[in-house]
Amino acid sequence: LLDADDTARIDAALDAARAAPAARDAVDSMPRGEGDVFRLVASGASPSEAAAALGITPGAARVRLSRARHRIRARMATRTEEHRR
Repeated sequence: LLDADDTARIDAALDAARAAPAARDAVDSMPRGEGDVFRLVASGASPSEAAAALGITPGAARVRLSRARHRIRARMATRTEEHRR
């Protein structure tokens, strides 16, 4: 039998699996510079490491990362609203 913690972990995994296509679409549709920084950071690089890899300043990397995160949040919020209707 599953306890409450197991059930919560399963529910969280299912929610993440349902959200993955929309998040992937959001990343694929963002401007290249934002997507490049986001992918590097999502892969484990720090914003400063991503900046160095891309040949941009750390400040530019942080701005691009912030914009990328905003785009993903907006896309996910839109998706959530569409599913509630």
